[in-house]
Amino acid sequence: MNALKKAGLVLALVLVGILAKAQTIVEPSVTEEDLLVESWWIKPLDQKYKWAFFNLTEAKYNYDSEQTSFLNYSVVGYNLYKGIGPAVGTRFLANEASALAGVQYYFQNPKVLIYTIFTSDIKSDPILELYTLWQYRPEINDKLKFFSQLSTTTNYRNGDHEFGFQRVRAGLDWGLFQAGLALNMTQIGSDWDNDVAPGIFVRLEFQ
Repeated sequence: MNALKKAGLVLALVLVGILAKAQTIVEPSVTEEDLLVESWWIKPLDQKYKWAFFNLTEAKYNYDSEQTSFLNYSVVGYNLYKGIGPAVGTRFLANEASALAGVQYYFQNPKVLIYTIFTSDIKSDPILELYTLWQYRPEINDKLKFFSQLSTTTNYRNGDHEFGFQRVRAGLDWGLFQAGLALNMTQIGSDWDNDVAPGIFVRLEFQ
């Protein structure tokens, strides 16, 4: 899949979220090494909020290699007890597609968002993955909030670490827009080879 097709797919998934009237986030962040565009959206599937659909899509362009990597992560979860419940879905990463099963936790109020999911591929040599998304948005005044976010992932295959990241965001939130400082950290392989890339981010949030 070339870069143009990947960008088109990211845009299509964002539009699906908006048209489905889901909470939809679009976030470009720029560092010295790459351009990262993330989008995620959450859509309740019933009036009691027992079932919900979560989609995370990202495209990352590296300036040096001129290569674009693509990730799509989609799960349907059931709120069994106080935000905790089973989840099933799919993950598309590079040239690999996997069916997933796992357990998730979801909590949200006007200031705090917590989404955590542990999944395993449904195959003989599964990737075990823990993904988390945390936000905190205290009010500064009637129109402005402080915005902070931490998203992380860590995965293992056959007991060996394959990939992980931590993405920190801190800035201001005013309605549709959030912007500020970004810090992207990535670990690859069993030796946890670490890369740290500071930058800036801008977000659009559709409700």
